[in-house]
Amino acid sequence: RGNARVDLQLVIPLLHSGDARVKGALQLQNNDLTLVDVPEFSRANGVLNFNERGVRFNSITAGFLGGQVRLDATTRNDGAVVISAAGNATSAGLRRALDVDVVQRLLERSQGGTRYSGTLTAQGGGLTLLVESDLSGLAIDGVAPIRKTAAEALPFRFERISSRDGGV
Repeated sequence: RGNARVDLQLVIPLLHSGDARVKGALQLQNNDLTLVDVPEFSRANGVLNFNERGVRFNSITAGFLGGQVRLDATTRNDGAVVISAAGNATSAGLRRALDVDVVQRLLERSQGGTRYSGTLTAQGGGLTLLVESDLSGLAIDGVAPIRKTAAEALPFRFERISSRDGGV
């Protein structure tokens, strides 16, 4: 949702349409973005560049999980698209985004926010998601070993690999 600007260059040779070339840039200007199975990105700003070989963007910023996130992406030579994220999330933002009962109960007993980094790699129809945080800044009023003050670190790592056929 919102206004965006697209610059597009398309070259299609009449006798060799298989040699078509495309080059473009999508300028996001405080856009709200909704993707399937991903919490909404709000007030996104930055430029997404693309061509027939892939996508690239640096420092797209947006509201996400109750905080701010910076996104970078590139298409590797092997065709994999790698999106990197670095941001901060709040307990309230995580509660709104994660609809898993046991996680909800834990987040209801937490306050504050924490920094995280993540990578999403898409290749050959499969997806690999890796998210890491030391959970510093997030206080959890739970039972040991999950109980922690905001000043304490508690390493967190989430990895999910989805195959082309929908398996995990």
